[in-house]
Amino acid sequence: MKMNNIPICKIPDALWTIEKLDIIEAECKFGLPFHVKIGNGIYRIQSLRILRLRRAKIYAVPRLPESLIILELHALYMTFPDLSNLTNLKELDMRFWPCHDDVKSNGHVEDPMPQWIGKLRKLESLKLYSIYVTTLTTDISLLPQLKALELGCSNLRCLPSLPSSLSSLYLYKCKSLCSMDLSNLKKLSYLNILKSPISEIRGLDCLENLQILSICKLRQMEILPHLSKTKKLRDLTVKFCSILVEIQGELPQSLEILRIYSCESLQKLPDLSSLKGLQRVKIEDCMKLNVDAILAFARRSRANF
Repeated sequence: MKMNNIPICKIPDALWTIEKLDIIEAECKFGLPFHVKIGNGIYRIQSLRILRLRRAKIYAVPRLPESLIILELHALYMTFPDLSNLTNLKELDMRFWPCHDDVKSNGHVEDPMPQWIGKLRKLESLKLYSIYVTTLTTDISLLPQLKALELGCSNLRCLPSLPSSLSSLYLYKCKSLCSMDLSNLKKLSYLNILKSPISEIRGLDCLENLQILSICKLRQMEILPHLSKTKKLRDLTVKFCSILVEIQGELPQSLEILRIYSCESLQKLPDLSSLKGLQRVKIEDCMKLNVDAILAFARRSRANF
């Protein structure tokens, strides 16, 4: 059942009497988010597989049915709900919003990621957005099927060891995260880091399956380390890294797309002339680069500049 763009304040109790109900979706695409109260009766719907509440204000989450495989809750005005019984979940998306008292006091109450996350052994995708999360539970490494992890946690201070099964990692505005070690993520194919004080990414040269790398607004990073061992890297994007001086070593022969924007301190690029598969190159607002060398390469190359 889909209830999109309907100004509701409570999911109707009558839903709990519908046999074989497997999907509940509610979203307000226009206007302000609406307040949704999830009735306690939802636990009785053991056929429910998908629950998506988007652009909603959720202040409490009751016990949910174990049959759920996809759960999206946007946005939660509360601490972490107890979802430890949802052992069949494959996709979990939770986005927390500041409570009014926190906004007034300018305070940040820490709310660590709960250990029950480690019990969701079928989880394949986890998305978490919260200003309260400062640490991730080490039990996240116990998720053997986790393939995609997306974090938007502005007060997150460190990353624990992540599951080696990960193929996609997106870090969005993790403004307290200064370093990370990805050396165990051999299956990672997609890495995107946006707006973080990270000065060092350890283990980049171990990502043998990495295909897409995008870093944006890493304003503390001076050197992007060797990428020559990332033999499958096809797409490299570096944007708004204001103190980045050098991209070290050689780029892999597999590279097809290179984009570098607004890195005003960048002085040195790897030699591009050996990259026979390079199809598209875009370099803008990097005032300290040797323009003559780049132009000479552009004349010899078949790549689209």
